[in-house]
Amino acid sequence: MAESNATRRVLARTAIVFAVLSFVPLWTAWYVGRRELTTELSSFWTMLLSVPRAFGLLLLERFFDLYWPELVKTLAVLVVSYFVARWLARRCT
Repeated sequence: MAESNATRRVLARTAIVFAVLSFVPLWTAWYVGRRELTTELSSFWTMLLSVPRAFGLLLLERFFDLYWPELVKTLAVLVVSYFVARWLARRCT
């Protein structure tokens, strides 16, 4: 029982750390026009909002070429968030 509570606390802290880091401009938001692509460094949430328009206007292969690095960045930030949360859990107990 104590182990499951500790796991829940670490996962909750992971979510909090990720939420904070999601506002750091690490991700690329792609803005798709009829004749051009423009980008800007943005928060996770701005990048996420740019996905539906890009998905609707680009060929699937081109869409994945542009957005797979964003998936890798998201996974990396989740892993970092987890380890920061574990560190915080050990430090606060």
